[in-house]
Amino acid sequence: TDIFNGDPHPGNIFIRPGTGIKGEDHGFTVVVLDWGLAKQLPEEKRIAFCQLTYAAATLDFGLMLDAVDTMGIKMKREDVGEDMEGTRFLLRDMAPRKIARKRIKAKRKNDVKLFKSRKKGERLPMSSKGYPGELFFFFRTNELLHGLGSKLEIEMPYLDVLKPYAEQGLGDLYERQDEAVTEPTIKELSEGNPKLESEIEGVINELDREGHVSGVQVCVIDQSGKIVADKAMGNMGGLKRNVPMRTNSLVLGFSCTKGIVATMAHMMVEEDYISYDEPICERAWPAFCPGEGIPEELKLAFPEETTIDEQWEWKRSITLRHILTHTAGLSMSLPMKFTIKSMSSCEECCKAYEYDSNAPGQTLLPKTKPGDECSYHFMSFGWLVAGTLVGAYKNRSGDQSITFEEVYNAILAPKLLNQTIASGFRPCGGGGSHPMAH
Repeated sequence: TDIFNGDPHPGNIFIRPGTGIKGEDHGFTVVVLDWGLAKQLPEEKRIAFCQLTYAAATLDFGLMLDAVDTMGIKMKREDVGEDMEGTRFLLRDMAPRKIARKRIKAKRKNDVKLFKSRKKGERLPMSSKGYPGELFFFFRTNELLHGLGSKLEIEMPYLDVLKPYAEQGLGDLYERQDEAVTEPTIKELSEGNPKLESEIEGVINELDREGHVSGVQVCVIDQSGKIVADKAMGNMGGLKRNVPMRTNSLVLGFSCTKGIVATMAHMMVEEDYISYDEPICERAWPAFCPGEGIPEELKLAFPEETTIDEQWEWKRSITLRHILTHTAGLSMSLPMKFTIKSMSSCEECCKAYEYDSNAPGQTLLPKTKPGDECSYHFMSFGWLVAGTLVGAYKNRSGDQSITFEEVYNAILAPKLLNQTIASGFRPCGGGGSHPMAH
């Protein structure tokens, strides 16, 4: 619906026994009273809220930018990382009162720190004249529901509840009925390995039956460069669930490059560029966490942080093994100034994890002791490994201007099949005006 109640406090919510469907008397129906404070969303704003919610649920940074544009918000700066963090906090999980208060307190502390670190004209991220009025109603409704959930001691994955409705609301925008998928399709290869193809097909069908995948691509190339299996099944998933998965479908492969940098890391360990268990700040990447004692300016930047000394020591102890096993404690750490342009530069993002005495308030520190907790480093993994490997390569070559792409070309590229290179495999980006990896 495009109408929502902007005043859902406990006094305006009743629970009526029964669902009212076919005379059934079990279950219940939620009744919302007092529609004096209500809002009807224009179609573009309804789409924008769906985009915002779905982007937050799927960590889709591109869709987040689309949502801001569709919403009509006039931003003073581009920092999609901060926008994503703020939106995910807004749509955070419901939690009992004590936990909810702790989360809000931590968020406010971080917001105050960021506010003070910015120049006067940059403290407010958006123009007040470009602030859609519908947002006020949405924020009010959202916080009232969170408050009600906390009062009732409810634990609920809020985004998981909202995501299917946002996906449904965006469905019409992405529908392609002419390519609708009715049955899983598996491409047959005329000159392949029948036994291997049969085994792959069996695995794909099992994954499909168990509901683990929306679509699958599998291509196997032997050492001579011959394709021995090439399979595709299902659909593109998510907002493109009506688009069939084909063997030549392009799939956004952010985390596919994790395997590339991890392979490079193992190769460089074998070739004695670096070891798994030496702290990376000692030789490979000194700027990551320089000096044994914590800098005074860092303490001043975090005056209320009681664990800052401990976190500094944690960062100094991080090893390549910690990073490769996702136990470095930096899983949710993203560059403070995170834009689409900066995200396309490996060197710029690596630099964000270094200590800058001129901007101590932007220091990224581990949240847990390295080695204690395994938490998927969904964005930071590649930059942490890349920064370490580039530093190790610089130590041996003596070239301090070397880039990650140059290290990749020296270490891993020579090992690739000619067919892989000819296929357009460029994990470091397309070069020129296409710097993003694809």
